[in-house]
Amino acid sequence: MKDEDNNSGSEHDPPPTRISCVECRRLKRKCDRLQPCNQCKRYSKTCVFPEPEVPRRGKKYIAEMRDRMARLESLLAEHAPHLNLDEAAGSDPDGDRKRKSRPSSPGDIYRPPPSLRSPTGLKHTPGSAHSHHPAVSPASSQGLFDHAPQPAAVNLRPPPSLTANVPNGPTPDAYERQPRHASGYEWCERHANKGHDGTASLSVEPDNQGYLGFASGASLLRILQITAGGVSLASVDDDAPVSVPPRDWIPTHPQVVECIDAYFQHYHTQYPILHEATFRAQFAEVIPKPDPSQWELLLNIVIALGAFCAGMPMYFVDYFLERADAVINVSHLETGSLVLVQAFTLLSNISQKRNKSNSGSIYLGIAVRMAIGLGLHRELPLWNIKPFEREVRRRVWWVLFIFDAGASITFGRPILLPYGEADVKMVHNVQDRDFTPSSHQVPPATRETTVYSSLIYQASLVLSGNRCYTRVISTPPPASKDVLELDAELRHSYSGVPAWMSAAATVQMFSDTPWLYFSAHKLFWRYCNLRIIMARRAFLERALKRLPLSTRGSPPGNEPQADYILSDVCLSCATDTIDDIHRFFQDRVANTLEKWYGLHFLFQASFVPLIALHTDPGSPDHTAWSESIRLATVTLRQFAGDPLADRCMRILDILAPPSQEADANNEVSSLFEFFQTNPMWADTPELAGELMPFADFSTLMAFFPPTQGL
Repeated sequence: MKDEDNNSGSEHDPPPTRISCVECRRLKRKCDRLQPCNQCKRYSKTCVFPEPEVPRRGKKYIAEMRDRMARLESLLAEHAPHLNLDEAAGSDPDGDRKRKSRPSSPGDIYRPPPSLRSPTGLKHTPGSAHSHHPAVSPASSQGLFDHAPQPAAVNLRPPPSLTANVPNGPTPDAYERQPRHASGYEWCERHANKGHDGTASLSVEPDNQGYLGFASGASLLRILQITAGGVSLASVDDDAPVSVPPRDWIPTHPQVVECIDAYFQHYHTQYPILHEATFRAQFAEVIPKPDPSQWELLLNIVIALGAFCAGMPMYFVDYFLERADAVINVSHLETGSLVLVQAFTLLSNISQKRNKSNSGSIYLGIAVRMAIGLGLHRELPLWNIKPFEREVRRRVWWVLFIFDAGASITFGRPILLPYGEADVKMVHNVQDRDFTPSSHQVPPATRETTVYSSLIYQASLVLSGNRCYTRVISTPPPASKDVLELDAELRHSYSGVPAWMSAAATVQMFSDTPWLYFSAHKLFWRYCNLRIIMARRAFLERALKRLPLSTRGSPPGNEPQADYILSDVCLSCATDTIDDIHRFFQDRVANTLEKWYGLHFLFQASFVPLIALHTDPGSPDHTAWSESIRLATVTLRQFAGDPLADRCMRILDILAPPSQEADANNEVSSLFEFFQTNPMWADTPELAGELMPFADFSTLMAFFPPTQGL
């Protein structure tokens, strides 16, 4: 019977192996080498066969295999240029294979239409409704709006499909410096930490800072260090004195009222997420307050922001910020209300300004998810609620939308709120006195400027900018010609901004609405910053290859012209930002809020011409770049005493080129020498020179040696 079973089962057994199983070899008995063998079946043992030994091969065989592998890699690079071989198959630990890189094939030349060739898009069509400068304040009885301002139309089509024609460009992580350990992205911002800054531009060390993507200023600072020859910034430390309150200090009621006034004078006019009359009436107990714990949270945050804008000592700001943090409990996370959305949105912003960027990001995430849970992203036209209540929901949504985009771009992180799924209408350009909680209908839009005029144009730019930013930070990144198309879209959006809301705005235009002067220039800085981020990849690749960076030069005929144009866009927008910020603060007493935003955009912009000075010293634009750095330094000196400004000044002093005189006949070789010091080139030093002219940014960053104190 057993023989019959064995015979019947043998028909389906796999072919015998050439060696005995482990169990038969251990017991030194004969094995039939079936899988499983009959001996193991008989005694109910687990039948395991050892791995067959690989026969030894000679040197000739190994050489043939390496030759074959090189041909396969060459074919793969030709037909799948977007594939990173090291990530797909694992890197070679021995490093004994010399892979030949090939230059990217030139893309199609993109020529923007004549109307879009202005470096910063400041041209306005003659004869348009907004092409003239108002003779008097925009809020005068003459008015400026023929109708309520609306955001420009935004292209909501999905990102272009990725094809095999996408060049083998760098992935975003090539621009980012990773921490030393797996826990390096973890952070603790409960107490003030040296080295943290809310602008994400001056973070020298990546450890315990949270994730900062390639769009952040910190990644640009990293590249600046490399182009300066690996200069260490370990000596740059945040040695600002800690603001300590006097003994037994307690804020007085008049000081609290002063902070609330400062909030509505400086902050509310930029981001009108609250209704001023309602808040003041609740504070004065004229009308009922919201839930006590929610009201206390919102009130302390408003006071903290007002103290910040008024330039009060930081211990005053931190006192109310700590009180707000102490109020938060689990009930606030398990409850949804409009007051809580307002509170967490504002808490995220003041936390960032107090250099708690990751904490602010968490608070903003809570506000975003709570807002969606409350349906703020939907217009819901059939919902029978009062017109004023619907308008307040719109205001909260659009301010939150702007904050989410601004914070995400600052830290180089993905934007949480989508641009295509919301159908919320824009807020109305009306005066608060004409639209109250008791209004039965929305009043006609005024042609005058209001507190909400700035919000309308900010939202318009964010709508267009979000799509461009999301596409640029994607993996793999878009081709240069696609980036130029995105840049054209952004310029088209900004071209709809009237002159009084652009960089052409002057103080004289805003006698009765002074806050709009800041709004106009802040909008321009944000617009230029978006364009810098979009063009940065092409600029940095050319800079590290020591190729001409400005269109005033003469690029070789076989270079991709789209990269050349983007490099010039990056430099033009950076110098325009520096010039405009310098003019804005010149001979003018600015409040703390204006200084913070000015420094934020000045930091990133100043790093761009510095990189150009190091990598293209013979450029005809060398003098203009040096002048931009001089203006940035002059502006920073105006903020002497500000910890962030002082820190940036020290960084610029360390990383500035040793000589500001251009010498076309004396090529600076520090970048090449730094590149060549990698131990990888010990046996073949000539390979560094062969690789550097055409390697992409990912390759360059992988081969740069680590430096101490970066």
